[in-house]
Amino acid sequence: MWEWRVLQHLRPLWGKCVPAIYAHGLMEDEDEYFIAMARLKGRPLCDLPQPLPIAVQQAAVRALDEVHARNVLHGDISLDHFMLVSEGPSPVVMLYDFGRSMLGASDVQCGAERRQLLELL
Repeated sequence: MWEWRVLQHLRPLWGKCVPAIYAHGLMEDEDEYFIAMARLKGRPLCDLPQPLPIAVQQAAVRALDEVHARNVLHGDISLDHFMLVSEGPSPVVMLYDFGRSMLGASDVQCGAERRQLLELL
């Protein structure tokens, strides 16, 4: 349920650098929470040949910066959680899996997470 709260906070980014959310709630007859999001067509950055093109690296950093601009810390930076959904001269990268995220992140925390991404790229 926490992930839904974070994603709701990130609503202005849905479809831009965070997947759009279609539904959420409790599974019938179960104690499991679900979030139904747009299917991302693309490939995780970890599955792409390394080193990544500079434009793709920049798109990944932009996606993370957009999330940080809303004071959200992703909490689990890995190239597995960045999906290249559009290639070309202006690639689009989406960030997903906010299960370990945090609202109210400080500039120091966001800076550390950004440096972590830069090291992976």
